[in-house]
Amino acid sequence: MKGVTALFEGFRLLLTPGLKRFVLVPLTVNILVFIALMITLIGAMGGWVIAAAEYLPDWLDWLTWLIQPLAFILALVLFVFGFTVINGFIAAPFYGLLAEKVEQHLDPNASLPAESFGSMVVRTLKRELQKWLWYIPRALILLLVSLIPVVNLMAPFLWLAFGAWVMVIEYRDYLNDNHGHPLSLTREQARAEWWNSSVFGLLVVLLVSIPFVNLLLPSAAVAGATAWGVKNRSIQTRLTTDV
Repeated sequence: MKGVTALFEGFRLLLTPGLKRFVLVPLTVNILVFIALMITLIGAMGGWVIAAAEYLPDWLDWLTWLIQPLAFILALVLFVFGFTVINGFIAAPFYGLLAEKVEQHLDPNASLPAESFGSMVVRTLKRELQKWLWYIPRALILLLVSLIPVVNLMAPFLWLAFGAWVMVIEYRDYLNDNHGHPLSLTREQARAEWWNSSVFGLLVVLLVSIPFVNLLLPSAAVAGATAWGVKNRSIQTRLTTDV
């Protein structure tokens, strides 16, 4: 249950005195991105349903009834993916700052590299670009799969799994990035706890589709994933000391 606990711990941390003010800028960004994506995807979904129905061969006409719910799932996953990536890129410096403050709140003895806010902006934006370079090739492969008749009926579920994993990498990485650790370490940590990581990511995917909840969700996910990482580090340190 670590994945579930981490996310709800994140919501609790957002109400902690001293941390609430670091949520205001990301919240504003979330509102603007949410509105833009909703307008875009609602307008596009009807066209997807018509195009998919026309694309099916005659002998698969009986699958037409599946197209609309699958289009909804695909639109939901694309919304989650787009919301996270776009919002993460714009608000990355502020999420990095939030992760830093959460870590200092949970571990006052934490040692963080000294840097100016300007340096943090440059560093976090470079990190987001690294994440994009990891996301995009995999998203393109899924897009190709989505174009294969019959096989593409599984595409929405593949997108859902991919979207959940993107959430894990996106939000668990702020702690590592603040300490100068590579993105590959975040992926290794996620794989090491693959079940909890998958639950965390899937829960984020589901909650980000709920209006108003999704406006605070990215900040809660950053705070919760950071708390998760800090606790894991404390456990590892204690085990090493005991040995």
